[in-house]
Amino acid sequence: MSIFSSQGSVVLLLVAVLLMEDKRRGLFFGRPAPIAADVVAFVRRYHGYLVSWAAVYTFWYHPVESTSGHLIGFFHMFLLLFQSSLVFTTAHTNRWWTLGLELMVALHGTLVAVVNSGPDGVWPMFLFGFVGIFVITQPHGVGLSAATRWWVAGAIGVAAPGVYAWRGYDRVDEVVRIPAIEYPLVAVLALLVWAPLRLVRAARR
Repeated sequence: MSIFSSQGSVVLLLVAVLLMEDKRRGLFFGRPAPIAADVVAFVRRYHGYLVSWAAVYTFWYHPVESTSGHLIGFFHMFLLLFQSSLVFTTAHTNRWWTLGLELMVALHGTLVAVVNSGPDGVWPMFLFGFVGIFVITQPHGVGLSAATRWWVAGAIGVAAPGVYAWRGYDRVDEVVRIPAIEYPLVAVLALLVWAPLRLVRAARR
């Protein structure tokens, strides 16, 4: 199997979470995207199947290695499976818990990139990419104050130029690669869900 099938399953999961949380926390700085309510409701209702498949498939795909990146990845997958077992409980929807699950992918991706490619690898793409999504989307769902959000954004705004002063500014496009992939995929997934829902609705008339 291609490695992209494993990575793709995880990306699809992350995109689905962004979509189904759109009405609660928005997609861009607290503002929701124009996604139909029935599309969001459909993804909310059936996302458990996707989460379980992505976690199990990724666990099956990955080799069992004792690197820090792989170990944190396995731990993350076990947490996702544990999250699936919490369905219909208040813990399943605890916003700090679910935010932690989302943010852990930044740690996992960064560590794997460092282990595989060393300090000159693409680890900033994962670190700043996923932390960038945090700044744009995720803090608006847990009630962080505006001051806290500005402090986090400011820290990233200082850290990223510092890293690329060392790496070279010709590679600064790494920062936007993951957001540039995930946000358009939210629209693609919304359309892929919206079209069949409209066909079913039309067939029932």
